Amino acid sequence: MEEILKAALAYFELGSHEFKTGTLRFLQMLDQCTNGTIGQFDEFLRERGHEPLSPSILTALGKKPDDHIGFNDFLILMYIIKTRRPCCDLCQAFLKGLYFTCAVCFETEEKTFNLCLCCISKQKNCLHGHGLLVDNFAMLHSKSKALELQLEKNPKQRRIPMMANYPPTSEKIQLHDLFQHLEGSYISKETQHKPVVFAKCAISGENGSWLARTKATIAVVIADI
Repeated sequence: MEEILKAALAYFELGSHEFKTGTLRFLQMLDQCTNGTIGQFDEFLRERGHEPLSPSILTALGKKPDDHIGFNDFLILMYIIKTRRPCCDLCQAFLKGLYFTCAVCFETEEKTFNLCLCCISKQKNCLHGHGLLVDNFAMLHSKSKALELQLEKNPKQRRIPMMANYPPTSEKIQLHDLFQHLEGSYISKETQHKPVVFAKCAISGENGSWLARTKATIAVVIADI
């Protein structure tokens, strides 16, 4: 939770004076209105329509429901709530860092489908049968407008290097062809085996074009590796 705490503290420092004083005032009032425990804060969140705090979140925080909620605890939990940090849909572990998410569910479903790095080897598709599971870093970059414009400007960028001064040999051409094939199949290897999956999704319009851009721009991200 150290990195999340640092991020939460950074948001607090960047916040307005009203936000900072309001945070301190809320914690004071929580102590006055309740016993000031994490469990009471969880109950308060449920009253406001939020999902219950996952036990794995408290485990990662090193806290129990009857522990008093401190300043750092509150900032961490607020950060998790506001950024909608998920838990693994298979083992329920809190996803603090890198994880895999279904790109189709991310755009079209009410709830995302996420897997930790341990569970991704156990389940290749989401509960809806989609086969496009990508890590959250690649997903973030696939939404980048700069990357989208880069791809539109030169779809083959980073795939075929400039070799004007060094004419490629047949072996070099084969090497580039092979790597280009690997690039294209890196993320969507499962979808190539099950093309009917996407046909069943009935995705069209903006969602369909976004998914196409996602698969294409993710390939550009992978090309940097």
